[in-house]
Amino acid sequence: RRAPRAEVDGGERVDREGCGAQLEAFQEEESGTDRRDRGPDYGPGAGDDAGRPPIVLAATSGETEMVRALLEKKAPIDGETPEGTTALLAALTNGHDEIATMLIEAGADLNRPNSSGLTPLIVAIARENLASSERERLN
Repeated sequence: RRAPRAEVDGGERVDREGCGAQLEAFQEEESGTDRRDRGPDYGPGAGDDAGRPPIVLAATSGETEMVRALLEKKAPIDGETPEGTTALLAALTNGHDEIATMLIEAGADLNRPNSSGLTPLIVAIARENLASSERERLN
């Protein structure tokens, strides 16, 4: 059985197992496992080999509890991938509304564009317009 996949930056796919060693290391830290010599932390400057911060990886794959834990540990809320995708943009793009709400309530920037000029606010409006059109079509 394959893990659910989610989209991040330019259509690249990330599965739950591919969320990066940083998320795994964070979970180990939370369980009390010694993290020395285990690589970068979950804070500023952390990320996978492609430069995607752990909070973006978690938001992309719908890992609600991981996003919550990262926010509690003061992970940068608007940390972004090299293409400018933030956790909020990733959550909205992939339909993870609970995570998006959590990030907005924590102060994520709705107007921060990625390298293509796409903002979380634009995605949210587009999703609402599509949902509204679909409701009208069904009525």
